[in-house]
Amino acid sequence: MSDPGNIGTLIRTAAAAGASGVVLSAGSGDIYNPKTIRAAAGAVLHIPVVEDADLPKVISFLKHQNILIIATHLCGSVLPYELDLCQSCAILIGNEAHGLSDSISNLADICVKLPMHSNIESLNASVAGGILLYEVVRQRFTKKR
Repeated sequence: MSDPGNIGTLIRTAAAAGASGVVLSAGSGDIYNPKTIRAAAGAVLHIPVVEDADLPKVISFLKHQNILIIATHLCGSVLPYELDLCQSCAILIGNEAHGLSDSISNLADICVKLPMHSNIESLNASVAGGILLYEVVRQRFTKKR
């Protein structure tokens, strides 16, 4: 992801959804960019953010911690509503122009796709991330009841 507005929005949404942290891959963006700061609306003070991460190493580490790795992908075969998101999970979101690389998508445990009507091919990256984050919140909230 390279758009500073999307990065800031996702940081803010992740913090609001109670995520444990945000990891930005190498070259994906600068959390100190003024547009990122504005979009995050102070959320960088409430959630750990790691920049310039070696994503394959991070994914390997998370898998060793039994964390489900979910990649957003237009060729995904599963809807997020079909997954058990009450378990620990990490959501991989690519940039809007190119999505996730095949090499990163292939490291995921599962590729998900959001259902879309009409001739719309994809959603804004921060919107898609927000939908997925709040599906995690919804499932965990429902399970607690």
